[in-house]
Amino acid sequence: MTVNRRPGALILAAIFLCAFNLRSSITGFSALSDIVLAAVQLNGAWSAAIGGVGIFLLGAASLFGGYLLTYVELQKAVAGLLVGLCAAILLRTTGQSFALLTMTLLLFLQIGLLGAILPLAIRQFGDKAPPQAAGAMTFGVIAGAASGPVSTIFVFDHTASWQVALCSSLLPAVVALVIWLLLKFPSEVAVSGHHKLPVASRSGWFLTFYFGSQSALAFIVFIWIVPILRVRGLQAGEAAMLASGSIASQAIGVMLPLVFQALRTRAGVVAAVLAFTTLCTFLTLIFGPWALIWPAAIGLGVGQGGTLCLSYVMLNDRAGSGAGLSSMMHGFGLLLAGIGPLLVGFAMGGELALRGVGGVVVGFGVSAVVFALLCSPRRTQTN
Repeated sequence: MTVNRRPGALILAAIFLCAFNLRSSITGFSALSDIVLAAVQLNGAWSAAIGGVGIFLLGAASLFGGYLLTYVELQKAVAGLLVGLCAAILLRTTGQSFALLTMTLLLFLQIGLLGAILPLAIRQFGDKAPPQAAGAMTFGVIAGAASGPVSTIFVFDHTASWQVALCSSLLPAVVALVIWLLLKFPSEVAVSGHHKLPVASRSGWFLTFYFGSQSALAFIVFIWIVPILRVRGLQAGEAAMLASGSIASQAIGVMLPLVFQALRTRAGVVAAVLAFTTLCTFLTLIFGPWALIWPAAIGLGVGQGGTLCLSYVMLNDRAGSGAGLSSMMHGFGLLLAGIGPLLVGFAMGGELALRGVGGVVVGFGVSAVVFALLCSPRRTQTN
């Protein structure tokens, strides 16, 4: 495929809004998880189960989501998933525990499928997709993740209804659906979901484990940072603001490798430094003095944004990797990432609480540092 068009403003808006919905309903739920679970007579252990199983579904959907396009046209597939998102957001607020659990897990599954398909939509503009399209998706994900806790807590504070608060994520999904239905993608460029996973590639597995380790830390932030901060003594609104500020700071980390080209030449080493920064700031956020809590939150966001961006830099730098390595990185990486929130949930429900959370963070942080170093150029030349 050699086509390389410049996407229009409407297409960029649609990609941004679709990506926005990849995280907003997840982080919004996490901000009220204790209140919602208590309202449907479930204990806090269910939050760990929802987060862990949900991210496993994300991984499975990312691994096989591209094959959906074998049977359904791209535009219809995305529109159908957005309709499904809207339905699941509404149905999980019925007040029944079964509906809450099943619809939340269905949200994770549909979000995983949408996340697998959106990069293929961007490839409609050619193998070397314009940076505006990729940037719209990246910043859409960050904006959605950052706005989820604040908007959900804001609506809850003004309505005193967790159902209405969770439905606040319905608006961006409806707007994304309307704009998506107005689009016209270039019809002569075919996008296929068929690809072969490079399971024999040693460097591919290094990248997959790096991506999975840093994603585990990211999902711990998305799902558990507000409950963790509330255990530390912050009010719900303060914890949501701190979480949103940390997630929004990921945009700074994402921009670093894009602005400073020299960082890309030693991506593995820089990724290791940023992963270590993520580890240190996360531990400061959990155990550090109150005076450092905001600097730690911002530093955590910068570190996580940079590690995420560099995972895609290292993916793109592997010549001929194609969609197979991308699917392997996302699929198996997210399956690994699901273990993180699950372990944190068990730790939060036990006597160790924050100490257990710290141990999980250290484990995945060290793993991210090690596999980032293994992704250095000398290592990645050999498959």
